[in-house]
Amino acid sequence: MSGQAAISFGIVRELPFDAERVWNVMGNFSRLPDWFPGIAEFGSDGNHAGALRTIVIPPFPPVKHRLVVQDNEALFTEYQVIDGPGLSEATGFVVTIRVEPRGPQACTVDWQARLAARPALVPAGGEQAFAARTEQSYARALEHFLARLAAGAC
Repeated sequence: MSGQAAISFGIVRELPFDAERVWNVMGNFSRLPDWFPGIAEFGSDGNHAGALRTIVIPPFPPVKHRLVVQDNEALFTEYQVIDGPGLSEATGFVVTIRVEPRGPQACTVDWQARLAARPALVPAGGEQAFAARTEQSYARALEHFLARLAAGAC
């Protein structure tokens, strides 16, 4: 396939909240609108391996995810972006989220992504910029999530 490029990126953050509380929201495939900002439309058919969700964040067209792994004991989830702007199953955009307890009121969120191929809308050589933009989006989402947790909104 033309445009092959392995791209990996992600963020790791310490959160001042109980791991189970964080996982109950962030680890729930159907609760993305509770913590990820800007979602105008959302649909999900569950929280089990194989479940699908569709997200619309204007001005972008819909993005579809498939849940690959949901491990509530290990506080680990993996999903794949299967359709979106410049993305398809062939790009191999796989996202993992792991929550690790660090004490009674602390945990670490490790949110990573990797792509097997450069998305069609990313120009050749633009992989680093794509990774940086996505990491910034993840960081903004975690800040939004922290504010909602602190306010008792989720």
